[in-house]
Amino acid sequence: MNIPEYKIVAVRQAPLPSEMIQMTSNKQAYEYWRDVIKTGPNYREDIEQLYVIMLNESARVLGHALVSMGTSDMTLARAKEVLRPVLLANASSFILVHNHPNNDTHVSEPDRQSTSQIGVSADIMGVRLLDHIVVGEVDPLVNPNGYSSVAESVEEKMKTNPLAIAFFDELKKAWQARKEDKAEFFDELKKAVKARKEDKAEPVPA
Repeated sequence: MNIPEYKIVAVRQAPLPSEMIQMTSNKQAYEYWRDVIKTGPNYREDIEQLYVIMLNESARVLGHALVSMGTSDMTLARAKEVLRPVLLANASSFILVHNHPNNDTHVSEPDRQSTSQIGVSADIMGVRLLDHIVVGEVDPLVNPNGYSSVAESVEEKMKTNPLAIAFFDELKKAWQARKEDKAEFFDELKKAVKARKEDKAEPVPA
């Protein structure tokens, strides 16, 4: 039985303006889509496409990957499809970007839900989802900025929903407790490993 051996290769080398080398804002993510992703050979204006922009620990751009192609008004992607290129690139964080062919970049409830699910999965794998940007052509009527932020949309929704605020407060407390439990576990593990090494280092009686 023969099995394949895989390797990861870059599709192309895209020129990157110096001001985009480090990505620290939603606007830069939009400009990256406009100037780099949109000009690539895989981009199509007539359907929704989901891309992931991968960043290192200093928020420097490592590259991007197309993870999903949909229809004129919908695109779907599971967490494993999004995280695959992120993990292969050894990225520390990433930003999701998907286009709306009708240029209406209003953030929908499915956008918020899918972003949340991917963010939770990413956190488990040790990488951070910074934001999900919905992009389109600049239009004074429906899309004056050219993009909308899912993170900002969630934040605005929380400000007007007391139940959501209470829920996320509890979620933060639960996550902090989990982090503290994990830290205590690893401290105990380190102590056990150290004790074992010291036991091995003791001379054997003659």
